[in-house]
Amino acid sequence: MWKNKQNTFNTTAIKNAVAAGVADGTIIGNSLIDEPETRRWGGNITKSTIDQMATYVKNIFPTLPVGLNHGPPAQTWRASERYHVLDYVLYQYNWWITSGNVAAWRDKVLAQAKLDGVTPAFGLNVLDGGVQDRDATYNCTGAGQAGTGTYKPNCRMTPDQAKSWGPIIGVAGCALQMWRYDGNYISKSTNQDAFKYVASVLASKARRSGKRGS
Repeated sequence: MWKNKQNTFNTTAIKNAVAAGVADGTIIGNSLIDEPETRRWGGNITKSTIDQMATYVKNIFPTLPVGLNHGPPAQTWRASERYHVLDYVLYQYNWWITSGNVAAWRDKVLAQAKLDGVTPAFGLNVLDGGVQDRDATYNCTGAGQAGTGTYKPNCRMTPDQAKSWGPIIGVAGCALQMWRYDGNYISKSTNQDAFKYVASVLASKARRSGKRGS
């Protein structure tokens, strides 16, 4: 079923458009699967399976980096296995993983990415990755909290957290993603200022490909 769906993109027009998008930087990667570590996938997916998926997609889009997204703290998922085809892995950070010590988490991720031979990318879970609120009254109004997340006990990241954590992990990878878009959160000027700051720091660094081994 998955291959049949991929085959619908195997046309000259689509392949040419994707190649052009990769060349000019509009398209930076193709996420094959989201959070393969979750039980929703049935526990049957391995790194070998994902390599097979990557090989299939590369035959259609040879210049397009292929990867996947991990939720926190899934850098340890199938840690004894290795990728041999996959280009990049996007690792997402939430406060609760290391209580805000993003540098310690980053270093563990980089070590695992090196073992796997993949280029690391990073993500900030801005809607659910702030300091958690485990009080009886869930309102995310305490220190380090910027409003309720999408589900309890998660809270949104503060502008200061995004501004501080973004550059620490962003400069270590080929891309930085902020998950996920929310109009109210994005429209706040303090958040916009934080995002602009992170963007300016990353823009000062040399562009890095998402291709394997970059």
